Amino acid sequence: MACPHPARQAPGDTLPELLARVSRGDARAFSALHMLTRGRLRRTALAARAPPHEIEDILQDAYLKIWRNACRFDAERAPAMAWMSTIVRNTAIDHLRIRRLSTDEFGSWRRRPRRSCCDPGRLLISRPSSGRRDRFAKWPQAS
Repeated sequence: MACPHPARQAPGDTLPELLARVSRGDARAFSALHMLTRGRLRRTALAARAPPHEIEDILQDAYLKIWRNACRFDAERAPAMAWMSTIVRNTAIDHLRIRRLSTDEFGSWRRRPRRSCCDPGRLLISRPSSGRRDRFAKWPQAS
């Protein structure tokens, strides 16, 4: 009987082996890994609320991270798909953070009026801790 096509196998069956080969620089293993996981990792990026027009950039960055860090994968700590999904989710979150800090938002933040350091509205009056009281007690008194 012929061996089933790799793209039709259950992803959990071959992913740790493929990641081990990727960690040794095997481009064919990386291609097979990509073929097996691209749909699920795309859904992971979408679940992280990444805009659909940024998905390809996010996945490209994530697969680059997977390629570079495949040697760090430990099958005893987590399943391969969970490890890769975490990389994709974190990459999507990073893209969202960068997008949130656009120049327009940064510009509006800079236009806010700034209070001076001597503004009474900024002063917070609180009781000093006992440690501070002890330190202040050691200071020489003004004449």
